[in-house]
Formats: sequence, C-alpha cells, structure tokens
Amino acid sequence: MDRELEAGEIEVDRQLAAHYADRTQVNAANIIDQLAKTSGWLTATLLAVNGGGIAATLKVLEKSTAAAPSLWLFGAGLLWAMLNAFSIQWMASRMVRPMEHLAFLWRKASIEGVVVEADHAALEQALLKVARLSWVPPTLGWISAFCFVIGGLLLGWRLSGHA
Repeated sequence: MDRELEAGEIEVDRQLAAHYADRTQVNAANIIDQLAKTSGWLTATLLAVNGGGIAATLKVLEKSTAAAPSLWLFGAGLLWAMLNAFSIQWMASRMVRPMEHLAFLWRKASIEGVVVEADHAALEQALLKVARLSWVPPTLGWISAFCFVIGGLLLGWRLSGHA
C-alpha cells in the first residue's frame, strides 16, 4: 500500500475488490433483468384475466344485473395489478443506483486497495431499506389474483341462480 490508512478505511486485496466489483455489476444486471421479465409477465397475466372477467361480466350484465358485484371485483383486480407493476418498478428504480455505486466503490477499491467503511455501510442500508419492502409486490399480485378468483366464483354462483 502506498499511503497510510485514514479513519474508517479498510485495506482490501485489489484482486478480491475487482472480483466483488464484477460480481456486483453482474448481480445488479441479473436482478433488474429478472424483475423486468417477471413483472412484465405477471402484470400482463393479471391484467388479462381481470380484463377478461370484466368483458364476461359486461356481457352477462346485458341480461341480468345480478353479476354487478363481480364487475367491481374484476375492476379492483385490474387496479391491484397496476399497483403491483408500479411497486416492482419502484423497487427496481431504488435498487439500481445503490448497486451501481457499490460496484463503483469496489472498482475504486481494486485500484486504491482500500474501502471506506462508511460508504459501504450506507449503500448496504439503502439496499436493505428496499429489501424490507420486498413483500409488497407479491402481496399486491396475490390480492389481484384473489379478486379474479372471487369475482369468477361469484359470477358463476350468481349465474347458476343463487343470486
């Protein structure tokens, strides 16, 4: 090492730091790619099934108003699906910058041979803050699916004459 360590700095192996920088970049790209693919597929599916439920209910409403509650459930399913998509986009956008900055810090450490502990800890906290909310998108997706299932069951029950 060419210089004296300052307070809060930790000496690291430059090759190991370069490895961490590479891994962080690859992991960030994979996480964002998987989030985008999964959210696109899931959102399209939830919108399609709830939209199909609305179309079927509107057709039935031409003959009977008994199916009206199902229309509300399918509409709610559409809204929950959109909230799901927005929550996934929010999470991805909150993860990108800290992951890129973390890769930068490791790349810098591979050159200088030191890591500033406070910078590293701040980025970990930013990522943990997002991770603590990782339950939100799946919950919103399940609520949307639940609206579809209940709407469909209610529509079938009403159409079978139990209205």
